[in-house]
Formats: sequence, structure tokens, C-alpha cells
Amino acid sequence: MSKQLKTRLSSDVVALVLAKFNAREISADEACVRLGVGRSRLYALRTRWLRNGAHFQLGTSGGDTTGGWPESAEAIAERLVIQASHQGGEPVNYALIADCILCETGIRKSRTAVMRHCRQMWPLLCLAPKPHRPVKRWSMACAGALWQVDSTPVHLFGEDGEMQHLIAIVDDATREILCVLLVESDSVLSEMSAFRAAVAVHGLPSAVYTDGFTIFGHEGQDIRTAYGRMCAALCVAHIVAPTPQAKGKIERHMRTLQHRVRALVLDAIASAGVTDLEGAAPVVARHVAFWNAHHVNRTTGLTPRQAYERCVSERKTEYRPAPSPALMDLFLARHEQRAVTGGNRIQYRGRTFEIGPTARKRVWLVIQSDVFHVVEEDPLAHRDRWPLKLGTFRL
Repeated sequence: MSKQLKTRLSSDVVALVLAKFNAREISADEACVRLGVGRSRLYALRTRWLRNGAHFQLGTSGGDTTGGWPESAEAIAERLVIQASHQGGEPVNYALIADCILCETGIRKSRTAVMRHCRQMWPLLCLAPKPHRPVKRWSMACAGALWQVDSTPVHLFGEDGEMQHLIAIVDDATREILCVLLVESDSVLSEMSAFRAAVAVHGLPSAVYTDGFTIFGHEGQDIRTAYGRMCAALCVAHIVAPTPQAKGKIERHMRTLQHRVRALVLDAIASAGVTDLEGAAPVVARHVAFWNAHHVNRTTGLTPRQAYERCVSERKTEYRPAPSPALMDLFLARHEQRAVTGGNRIQYRGRTFEIGPTARKRVWLVIQSDVFHVVEEDPLAHRDRWPLKLGTFRL
């Protein structure tokens, strides 16, 4: 038997049964049997029948008590469904549409309700994805015990084939998205910028978990990389995943973020005139804050913010205060050696720079995104202060 009362009985027949039940000519049990509904639906139908009288009509689910979709919610759904159809056949992200409706209008719609509505309204654009089985994964007990770090290419601006990069950091215990950074290209300085942004808000973690790409270094050799030296200077353990499969948790987050960020940024490009990564950053930041506050994780049963607050209340946090901004500038940089030639000069990127007087034959460069400093000794030889500077130059 169909679950929908509207497809089984006419409105007149239902009204007649409700009239007999209201006049106590039949019992509630008999009325439920005649209509094929439960007691709660029976009383809801009687209330609707009493309110509408002769104009009583059946709707979806015995009366459609929630009403239709507001125009604002309908516009958001239509915009994102059409946007998804232009993204190379990717499935529509109904959870993202539900979140956008809640964030922009305050109207809460479940993912299932959004999916059903979109498939009814735009059936050719809303293809059903392949079902997948949820996977429960292990997690740390303390917030700040382990940060998962990953990056992925994503096309947002420019010609076809031109890629930007998305860098994300997720706390393993709480599933909180600590940082999402959009950059033109993935580099060690970009990864350090994302790490610094997360540290500025939360503090230093006990360990970070990365893949074995050249930026981070292979297992056992990461201390030779700039990222590995940064972790060592900050007393943060650097764990390198031996295989891509070992990064399943952050990879799942990255897949979700990649689809959501791309849809949101492309929508902002079309509706708000966003033209570059700087303009897209606030759009992404707002959604990350919304995600941390509202998304209920399937494994923990809590939102990331609730999980973090629980860790704090149970004193299960391993965050440590970060060093001063000056020392962070020293640690979160590339360090290279250069030979000193006659007249206290060094060569860098095909240019000659004159530095302060020194007796050293080799000096160190502390290279940041737009500036580099020349110092006399290994920048990490003394972790509580800067070495003697011989010059600062803009790139």
C-alpha cells in the first residue's frame, strides 16, 4: 500500500471519515484502520479538517503541513543546482544547498527534503549518485593532539586547465576545520602560511600528519625539508603517511571541501562579482565557520565546535602557546645558505645583494613570501632569538 494518503483516498472520503470520528460515531482505532494512518496523523488530519471545513483538501503526507518553499530558498537551490550542472557532471551537493539555505535565510531543511525537492523540480540535472557505505575511523582523544594537513588542486579562476590550490588543516579529535587557504600554487611557504593561520587561533599542536610529497619529505627524511625543520623548531612531531590510503580521514574532508568550495566560489563569481582568490577568501571563511558550528559528524555525533568544547570541559587538550610573532617569522620560512663573495656580496635569484660586514664565508637566508633576511648563522641554532642580521631585502 502507498504511504501517501492522497494517492489512496479522495479528499471527500477522508473528510467523511473525519466527520464521523469527530462526531464520535466511530472510534479512533476504526478511523485509523479506514484511513490507513496512525493516531498522530489522524489527529493532525482532524485539526486540518476542522480548520478548513468545506475547503479541506489532501496534500503530500496527508496535508503538507510545512507549506511550500519560500522564493528565497527556491532561488538558492536553483542557483546551486544549475551551477553543479556546469561542473563536469559532478553530482548535486544537497547537503551544501541545505546549509546555504539555513545560512542565508535561517530556514532549516534536511538534506533529504532538499534532495527530494530538487529531483522533483529539476530531474534532468539531479542525477542520483552511487550509494556508499559510511566508514568509522579512529581518532585522537585530545584536541590538538594531531592535525591532519592536505592540499588539492581546484579550478576556480582563469582559463580551462588553470588550477589553484586548496590547503586545509583539520583537527583529528574534534573534526574541526582549523584553516582553509586558497593559493595560486602549492609551496612550502603556502603550507607554512596555512599552519601559521591555524596556530594564531588555536595554538601549537603536538603533531601534524602529512603526505610524503616533496614539500613535506619522505618518512625518515622530513627533517631535511623546510617544513620538517619548522616542525622540529616548534617541537611539533611531524608524522609522514607511508601511503595515500593512510590519509583516509583528511582525504574525505578534502573531497567534501573541494566540492563545496568550488560550488560556493563559482556561485560568488556569478552572483557577487568575485574575481580573485582574495575576494573568494571571505566566502570560504564564512562557510567554514558555519560548518564547524552546525555540521554533525557521523562518527562523533557532535558538531566540531561541540566536540572541542567537550574536550575543553574534560581537560583533553594538548594545545601549547605559540612563540612570539618575530620567532614565528624565523621558523616559518625557507632557510638556504649562500657563499659570501668579495665586498660582502651574495647572489640570489640571479641578482647581487650587498650585505653588512661579516667574517663568515657562508651565510644563511631566511626566505619569506615577499622578503628575505640574511643572517650569520643557522637560523635554528638558537630557538629563543634571531641570529645577527646582515640585511633585509624585498623580492
